Amino acid sequence: MMYSELSLRRMLKKGVDNLSKDELLKYNIMNYIRMIHLNKDDFVASRYKSRYFDGLKMYFCKEAGAIFGKIYCYWNETDIRVFLFNDFGYDEIFEDSFTFDIGIFEE
Repeated sequence: MMYSELSLRRMLKKGVDNLSKDELLKYNIMNYIRMIHLNKDDFVASRYKSRYFDGLKMYFCKEAGAIFGKIYCYWNETDIRVFLFNDFGYDEIFEDSFTFDIGIFEE
């Protein structure tokens, strides 16, 4: 899915509270990419390690120098949806089901 400011604005007009779970996921990812643009980050040079808990438990991570980052979204108690993202958009990594715990954010 390509990043689109227009798509993000349409979702905002609908109201975040009125979004379906899939739309909320899309909104959260698009909004994160939007923050990268607004902060004028050099995406490749930047390192991201963010937790996001607005309706869905999500983790955004990327090492400096990498051209893609990963997003882990806890969809329900046992399933995790995994996405690759960059400053141009995102795409889901299709696996059957991820049933592991993300320990990369424990310090």
